[in-house]
Amino acid sequence: MKILSTPDGPLSSGIAAREARGSGLGARGSRGSLSFMTVLSWLEQEASWLLVVDNVDDLNVLSMAGDSNSTFRFLPSTGQLQQHTLITTRNRYADGIPAQGMEITKLDPEACLELLYKSSKITPPSDPAEDWAATKIVEALDYLPLAIDQAAAYVREVAKKFSTFLTDYAEHRRDLINGAPQEIRPYPLTVATTWRMSFTAISANNPTAAELLRLLSFLNPDGILIKFLQSDANGIPDYLRPIISHRIKLQEVLLELERFSLVKRARHVEGHEMLIVHRLVQTIVKDEMSDRDLTSFRPMIVDICDQAFPQEWNEKT
Repeated sequence: MKILSTPDGPLSSGIAAREARGSGLGARGSRGSLSFMTVLSWLEQEASWLLVVDNVDDLNVLSMAGDSNSTFRFLPSTGQLQQHTLITTRNRYADGIPAQGMEITKLDPEACLELLYKSSKITPPSDPAEDWAATKIVEALDYLPLAIDQAAAYVREVAKKFSTFLTDYAEHRRDLINGAPQEIRPYPLTVATTWRMSFTAISANNPTAAELLRLLSFLNPDGILIKFLQSDANGIPDYLRPIISHRIKLQEVLLELERFSLVKRARHVEGHEMLIVHRLVQTIVKDEMSDRDLTSFRPMIVDICDQAFPQEWNEKT
């Protein structure tokens, strides 16, 4: 059984009633959904089940709204070996959920190539030029499974060859990232739609965090030293300067971005804290910016780098 959570309603509003056919769960509500309490009652009576609760970025959907004593009210007990609940979330701070957590990172290159070939329905090995193109595709998509699966669908439906996809991607990147395959897929959202939803939520809840992400989208995706941002705040816009220069306020903003997995914190080899932003996140954020915003951000980034890097070079700098 799969239960889909929605950002604008309680978890119970997203029950997929069609998944319960033949289970004898009882009557449906006015919108074709089952009462969630009915589902919980049914689960308690069954010895073997797997419940998938998908996209739980807001942990409040697992509780009764307005009831402080109902923490995770919508999660069933899993006392037996054949009773399992699988929860997916982009929220990196979901330790409070009573479950064993596992972070899903980017796939390794070999696994990405295997996914690309399999989803494209192309049997490896093909010719060397196509093998090279396949490698370049997974590199361009920064080893993100959803993006690779989306690219494979385009190859299968339209391009037919990896080299053709590379050409189309170079010329029409934005259209390909936003475009959804025509076929029925288990996950209907594109990678652009998924991250755009996160960015929209952040823009509404914390506009400063959204502005910081826009700034980070122009910098090195593999590692942006916080020390670099703070080294000389004169190049930072006035509306971000008080945040970046204030440790506590900066941590609060970064926590909001991490909650949606839009940035990830890591340690530089020298021990300094740095931020990692997926290349496709940067691409999608910049694609959403107006020409006016792009025009203002580009010289700003040059100014930040000019302020941060030393004017004179020697063996230490």
